[in-house]
Amino acid sequence: MFVLILFSWELAGLSGPAAKEALRGAAELCTLGRDVLVEEVKVRTRDSSRILGDWKGELVKFEVEKTEGGRWGAFSSWRVSSSVPEGLAGFRFVARQDGKDPGREPSELKSGDTLLLAAPDRAALLELAGFDRLPEKYKGLAPLIEMQDVVASRQDGANEINLMDERATRLAAQPEVKDAVRFAKRLELLSEKDQMPERFRRLQDMPLVRDVLAGMAADEQLRGLQPMLSPFAERFYGAARGWRGRQKGGQEQDAEDDKVTIINLEFNLFQAIGALVVIAALAYGASQGVKSQIQPGGAGGRGQEALPVYSLRDLKQ
Repeated sequence: MFVLILFSWELAGLSGPAAKEALRGAAELCTLGRDVLVEEVKVRTRDSSRILGDWKGELVKFEVEKTEGGRWGAFSSWRVSSSVPEGLAGFRFVARQDGKDPGREPSELKSGDTLLLAAPDRAALLELAGFDRLPEKYKGLAPLIEMQDVVASRQDGANEINLMDERATRLAAQPEVKDAVRFAKRLELLSEKDQMPERFRRLQDMPLVRDVLAGMAADEQLRGLQPMLSPFAERFYGAARGWRGRQKGGQEQDAEDDKVTIINLEFNLFQAIGALVVIAALAYGASQGVKSQIQPGGAGGRGQEALPVYSLRDLKQ
């Protein structure tokens, strides 16, 4: 991955201490784990869109709003519109931790929950990782979804199944979960060699990825990068998944694959992001981050503000 990032830097003609500093920030941005560029808020109370909680040892008050969710998942379509003290405004939801009832939606946030927040670019990368992981994460719901399909096709008026586990029912009703489970079933009919191209095509069809690729094609600096990397993109993606399998002791599946669980942020680097998407985002972030360092009055620091990611703009209308 570092070789690929450096390759993007060289194409942009960037080098020196500023580029190295931006490289560190880019690598940190793409490290998938809840301890990196993710803020934890322990919720005390919630009143409609206003939340009171503990953040970094102090009391924080903030308001949240639901933005256009067409290109974001269930969590990251929620954003912090304002906060006191400042520092969380603009951040997006990425997960909610509560082992007792992990199936609840962000709108059902309650006292005692731990809310994980991240800047939009960081949230978008985690969104890509979560999307790619959905087929493995929820394939255990396949029998339930198949039963729902059978019941829905009957002519006797019955159209739903009631289960003791309401969480499973809620998850199985989500369109993205249904699509992921059906995709996992289709993969079972393919050889291992044919599965990887299908996985990569699914990731490329994600609206967020299409946004990145469209922005890449429209950017003067990046327009020539995509044709050079496209022939190798699927190979990079396959190598990333292979690397993850080796980290798991030769098993690509997670130990909890067959369980019905909500996505958390226990991901490895490279777990799910196609290399072409990463390069598109990093190349833009690299060039913009280094430019801000070189220009007079540049911040000279490292962090999320110095690494804007192309086309992962605030989607609030």
